[in-house]
Amino acid sequence: MDKANKLAIEALLLAAKQLVIEVRTLRKSLAQAPRRGRPPRPVTPAPTPKLIRPSEVAVTLGVGKTKVYELIASGALPAVQIPSRTPGARADMRVRRADVDAWIAKQ
Repeated sequence: MDKANKLAIEALLLAAKQLVIEVRTLRKSLAQAPRRGRPPRPVTPAPTPKLIRPSEVAVTLGVGKTKVYELIASGALPAVQIPSRTPGARADMRVRRADVDAWIAKQ
């Protein structure tokens, strides 16, 4: 290979490297550019449920589920039984969040 061909190849390689750098810069600027079309919807927080499971009460109070069931059985923490849709299945138990907050305030 003669010297002229080597110089031409080196020039092409340099141009290719510069193009790669330019493409990367354009990609970054496109990623940061605002998108056209409909603006994104604002994120609204999910509503907090009024009735929570005993396992969620346990996490809130920092105790085990057994302790929560003991509090419910003693009447210290009122609970609601929600009947199951399936005949013969156990009813689910829920505690009002307001009752949990009141119990925490009393302690």
